[in-house]
Amino acid sequence: TQRLPNASAMKAFFIYDEPFWRADGLNGQLISDVGPARMSNDTCLPGDDHGVILLFLEGEQARTYGRLPHDERRAALTAELVRHFGDKAARPEYYVDGEWSDRQWTRGCYNANCGPLVWTTFGQALAAPIGAIHWAGTDTATQWSAYMEGAVEAGERAARAVIAELT
Repeated sequence: TQRLPNASAMKAFFIYDEPFWRADGLNGQLISDVGPARMSNDTCLPGDDHGVILLFLEGEQARTYGRLPHDERRAALTAELVRHFGDKAARPEYYVDGEWSDRQWTRGCYNANCGPLVWTTFGQALAAPIGAIHWAGTDTATQWSAYMEGAVEAGERAARAVIAELT
């Protein structure tokens, strides 16, 4: 696993007093091949009146903008939202971001990046138990690797294996 580096990814949340984009007939999603963020989603919470847009920065954008001071990064991402959603996007109530590479237990996102032939040659070893230790995580998923669905599938697989050993 030491030879499976994670990619660079960053998330930035912009929280507004309301989901203003919906009144304009927009869904809060952007897909772009330019700018710091290449994708966004409307991530409003059900039952909450606030508007929340989540921006994704991946690869070189995450590495480049992750090194900027907080205020510069926020300004660049705000400008990106204004470009896509108009002037109302310039006034969030709250902003928070995070670079997954800074997190001790993930060291990157979304999953491990294998070199040539690593997954097909050694992939089975990632989930093989070592004594009483069973491995589960999105990188060991047989489907939906790098997604929550994959992590759940891997956890259920490992739980079934542990239960089978105990019975």
